[in-house]
Amino acid sequence: MRRVWAESPETITQEINLLIDDQTRLNFCQKTAPNQVVFLSAIEPDDSGSCIKLTKRNAFGINPGECFLFYKRVNQLMRGFKSLVLNNDRKNITASLPSEIFEIQRRKHPRLTTPGNSRATFIPDGKQRLITCRVLDVTLDGARLVGNFSSSIKKDDILKPLSLSLCLRYSDLEHKINITQARVAWVAERSKDQRLMGVYFTEQNTDLEQLKHYLHLRLLEDKSA
Repeated sequence: MRRVWAESPETITQEINLLIDDQTRLNFCQKTAPNQVVFLSAIEPDDSGSCIKLTKRNAFGINPGECFLFYKRVNQLMRGFKSLVLNNDRKNITASLPSEIFEIQRRKHPRLTTPGNSRATFIPDGKQRLITCRVLDVTLDGARLVGNFSSSIKKDDILKPLSLSLCLRYSDLEHKINITQARVAWVAERSKDQRLMGVYFTEQNTDLEQLKHYLHLRLLEDKSA
């Protein structure tokens, strides 16, 4: 699971300076290219603000455009950020200063897809409108939903209650699971009329055992397919 760790310029600059001082190893990643090792060496002024200078451990070619950099410190989760390559030579890369740094946490529980007729209903906290949408997949601590959500629903909004009606692939049996409270982890546009939303369950719910049972049945279905 990915979440925003820092998005203020002050916190980002402080983190970049720590990476420079500690000479933390970063993995430089681009699509269709193998990952490479780089080190941050400086924050430099640029026409549009500031940029970062990366030093290559070994010479390698890169593509212009978007790149991702990942790093991990002792006793911390993996972090990373997206940047834009501005210049490249044999020893160094100049890239844009990131606008946010995210943190990556491995899932504790497997995420399983749900059949197309699985659905969810919820009421955003403080609102009165009941929203119905489709459940794409679910895990023991969260779900991914798709539907015609209002643009007013944003990250960190509370949904309560959240009711899941989960179906099996080879059975007409429907599992109804009530979640006491969920929080929006992220929202993204899928098409002109649909949005994707990731939620995680923030409170222990009374139907946890039923959710475990449903996930066990879905796992058996996938293994027998």
